[in-house]
Amino acid sequence: MTPIGISPLSSDELNSFFKRFDFTQDSAHIQKYISFIQEASLCYQNIIHELYDLAEEEVIGFTALSTTKEVDDISGILIEFLYLKPQYRDQTDKMSQTKYSHLLLDYIIATALKIQKQVAINHIYDEDPTIL
Repeated sequence: MTPIGISPLSSDELNSFFKRFDFTQDSAHIQKYISFIQEASLCYQNIIHELYDLAEEEVIGFTALSTTKEVDDISGILIEFLYLKPQYRDQTDKMSQTKYSHLLLDYIIATALKIQKQVAINHIYDEDPTIL
């Protein structure tokens, strides 16, 4: 079992959550987009899901998810953003031997499958296909 946890955050947790990150190593474009994602989550337009290392008790990334009707007016899950701290990018979780980015994507797919049991979710969309 991997010591990685992924869970959605409540709106009350968002401000303190984003303070755990130092985005200064990221480009100005990424920093601006993160501000947009944070504002959208505070307005309930998306849900932030944190990725954390249970052994180290450290937040290492997050994803922002929302719903959309992009194709033929069919509901889907939109991956608005997938973020890992710079030191975790292209790194593999030692327990599962899986890249951290893949752990987030696996979680997104599992979440979509759970939602699909209650609501017609037929697609998973990526806001920017170049980030995956």
